[in-house]
Amino acid sequence: YQVQTPMQAAGPLVMLADTHYPRIPVQLQPALLVLSAHHLARFSLVRLFHGVVDQFLAIVGNLTAQRQNDFYNLFLQSLSKSRVKWGESSKVIFSVLSSMESHQAKLWSSTYRLLLNDRHVPMELTIHLRDRMIREGFVPTTAHLQEYVRVFANGGAIQNPERYRQEIAQFMADHPLGQKTADDPTSAFHFLRRLTSDSPQDVTPSVPGPNMTERQWNAAFASAAARHGQVSAASLISSFTKATKTMRMSVYNYTILIRALLLRKQYGLARMYWHRFASMGFVLDPKALSVGLKLFSEMDQPHKAFNLLEVYSGRVNVSLPAQYRLANPVVMNIICMNDLLWSLRYMRRPDAVFLLWDYMTRLYGLYPISSTFSVLLKCVRMTFRLDDTPTGALSQLAFFHRRPQMCKTRDEAVALFKSVLGDNRNPTPEPYKPFSVWKDPAGRARELFWQAMRAHRPHGPDLRLDATLTNVVPSGANCFDYAVVAMLAGRAEELPKILYAMKELGIAPADGMVPLVLTVWHGVCAEHPREGDSPWRMLVDWISDWLGEKALPSLEDMRAWRVKVLQMKGLVPSTWETASRRYSSEREEARFQAMWSRSGRKDEIE
Repeated sequence: YQVQTPMQAAGPLVMLADTHYPRIPVQLQPALLVLSAHHLARFSLVRLFHGVVDQFLAIVGNLTAQRQNDFYNLFLQSLSKSRVKWGESSKVIFSVLSSMESHQAKLWSSTYRLLLNDRHVPMELTIHLRDRMIREGFVPTTAHLQEYVRVFANGGAIQNPERYRQEIAQFMADHPLGQKTADDPTSAFHFLRRLTSDSPQDVTPSVPGPNMTERQWNAAFASAAARHGQVSAASLISSFTKATKTMRMSVYNYTILIRALLLRKQYGLARMYWHRFASMGFVLDPKALSVGLKLFSEMDQPHKAFNLLEVYSGRVNVSLPAQYRLANPVVMNIICMNDLLWSLRYMRRPDAVFLLWDYMTRLYGLYPISSTFSVLLKCVRMTFRLDDTPTGALSQLAFFHRRPQMCKTRDEAVALFKSVLGDNRNPTPEPYKPFSVWKDPAGRARELFWQAMRAHRPHGPDLRLDATLTNVVPSGANCFDYAVVAMLAGRAEELPKILYAMKELGIAPADGMVPLVLTVWHGVCAEHPREGDSPWRMLVDWISDWLGEKALPSLEDMRAWRVKVLQMKGLVPSTWETASRRYSSEREEARFQAMWSRSGRKDEIE
């Protein structure tokens, strides 16, 4: 009960468990691991799951059948507490489920529900749980079937729709609750019955009608708000205004409206309704706060966005605590923080992203994840153009004589944000200043990337890890984004190393990764020819052995990526025709085709 922050879970909790685990009685060891997994999952510290899971799987086989069944279910329920799911946590859950099946232990109904009740649950896990229900003879309840509807509706087509159609029809015929709720348009069973009906499908109205219940109106309004290409802002505001005469609008309604106006780029209207919403005394939730942060960020007012975040999300249980207030702070999650970071990147404020990366854990108790790391790397890429100015050169020289240090108090951190972004009382923010936060963004990105990759090596992981990377599991998108940064920073020799590290960690390349590396490597080999085996040929053969011949790009793909690389470097216009006229000569094209033919792809050229 003393674990209140991610830092306490990642530090003292893990140290305490490792110290006392060998000394406590054997019958208490599974309970200690369940409690440890529970606290790690509470804060989504997926990188630390592996040690706890390995210890649990090593001792669970020594328990009696009943205790095995109980602790397997309790352990899975603890892991399911994680609010952020991605590939690495799914692998952990699959390993526990496989071990459980080998010991013939069965899942509880509540465990099924917790594993399914997550908006990030992958389709493969859902199908696995469904097949397991059939093997174990488990009869799904109403709640389980509603979760299946939600997952399959979000995940796309199912593999055997006719089988699910038959099962849904049988369930609707046998269960009175399903019949009772099927007439409610907001119920999942209404959707289930429509799947089994041969009659034309009714469609949610584009704009809410007058003769609706409050629940129906909310569902119709949310559906209309999401159709930003079909429903105009004027129609939404008209419907919202009419409904205020008969309904009491809630935080949910205002959040939907303001988000819809932002989607339609109606920033003035969005700000007007935000101020009206803020003056009504509602208690903000994370989604409402996220919309407010997005509003101020996209209106190019990052200083007001930070002030809003600080006013409503300042916490006392972090390493840089805020002053105690009677009102509970809005507990932000990393998904909402990612929305803010994307908005700041869109407004070309990488300095704000760098500050939040450094301080989001210490100020708000949030640990970046893989998607957060991708935003950071994209912002580093942006600095190559923003900082390539005379002002940037002078700023870099001025930064060289300063030795920035991490702030030791919250007041110092807030003052740092205000010095970079501006004071909330000013109508306009401080303009972007090159090198105002990080002296060498590309060097910092390189340090963070390789630390994250080394921390997940299967043999001898590097435990010296930056605190901001505690929850980052490297992904294919991270590797692609860093490859672009390395190319722009003049470190093309790192690109083959990135591919080798990806193979070692089992990371699948993102779209464009292979042609990007081959295109850049082609330029390196052309500039530095070498006798004997060509480095170009060696890399092509290695990629072919790893990913197969189909993974190699065609000659046309390589030509297109040559232009994309030049565009990334800011050297050519954005069209292929203009670029080819300016930068493609017959001699260069002949050299390019000759090198590509030596890679074994002669059929592509002919």
